[in-house]
Amino acid sequence: MTLGVSACGGDDGDGSTDVAADSGGSDTSDSSSTGEVVTPNAAPTLRRSVDATTVCGADGTIGLRATQVACVKLPPAPCTLPSPPRVFEGPTIACPSSETESELLVEIEFAGRYTVELVAAAADGTETVTCFSDTAESEVIVDDDAIVSKPTITLSMAVGC
Repeated sequence: MTLGVSACGGDDGDGSTDVAADSGGSDTSDSSSTGEVVTPNAAPTLRRSVDATTVCGADGTIGLRATQVACVKLPPAPCTLPSPPRVFEGPTIACPSSETESELLVEIEFAGRYTVELVAAAADGTETVTCFSDTAESEVIVDDDAIVSKPTITLSMAVGC
């Protein structure tokens, strides 16, 4: 899903670019150790492995949702965020699930700071969220370098939500 025009980026007019997306387990390789060819990412991809048997409720889905909350560089850097904010959602897994090792993914198409949530959506429309990040911070930073290199960024539990 693509929304709006990108006015935010890692280069906020001062010629510098943040390199934060590679922290926390990025993988930009194009082949595995078994000789399998791995398809390169179409965009920077956030990844979290979960045990779907414990995360899933009785009926519903689980998946990752990333919401842009700020630009790569915090104010006073020149930046305009779209309203409503950009939201990217990855493929979902149907619940209940017997998969003990499930991989959840979400692709990010614009540079910025994102809150990333594992969303457990029940059939009645209620949602339970758990926050993830690639660092000790609560936000994942996807900078211009990551938009170009399209890494896979592994997520872990975030501080706060």
